[in-house]
Amino acid sequence: MKFNVIEDHIIWTDVGYGNSVAINLGEQVYIVDSMVNWKLAAEWRHTVQEYYEKPISGLILTHHHPDHVFGN
Repeated sequence: MKFNVIEDHIIWTDVGYGNSVAINLGEQVYIVDSMVNWKLAAEWRHTVQEYYEKPISGLILTHHHPDHVFGN
């Protein structure tokens, strides 16, 4: 999945109808919003884990709209 690097510890992706951010806090990596469906969420999770070379520690949801939570 294509993504943009905002800072070394923050990456961002936008699939046109939903976006997500990953934040590396050193020992932990969090994803903000889970995209619009589980397939995109799985692809993003894999991309983030490969980029940071560590597992995802948790998910932060900003609000309940489908483009933010349907990948749960």
